[in-house]
Amino acid sequence: MKASETNFSINKWYEEKSLLEFHWINQESQTMKLSDFEEALLNYVDLVKKYQPSSVLVNAETLSFAIVPEVQHWVDQSINAVTNMIVKKMAVILPQTLIEQLSIEQVLDEKEAKKFASNFFSDYQEAIHWLIP
Repeated sequence: MKASETNFSINKWYEEKSLLEFHWINQESQTMKLSDFEEALLNYVDLVKKYQPSSVLVNAETLSFAIVPEVQHWVDQSINAVTNMIVKKMAVILPQTLIEQLSIEQVLDEKEAKKFASNFFSDYQEAIHWLIP
């Protein structure tokens, strides 16, 4: 079920699985502004607070937005700090491009993100199977 949407993301909530899915959706995300990126993540964290999911799947396959170190720190302090109090596992489907892959991996290597289990995947089914065995 669709829980919310921005210009660049869709969030889906599956109550029976206690699973929140965050999908970057816009192929044109290389034109995304920092404010669009932050809006999508703040929308996501509001849903984490509302639904209290035990698992999160982040589908970043189409993301074409490099997350610079200052923004990585903001994500860790503003998003991961909330996520780590609620979420137990996070699966991330990585983008196709190396720069974006590395920046996402760096976000999940920050202090607050280390407090929940996370893993990287190239396939949706593998990610779901890891989250919900």
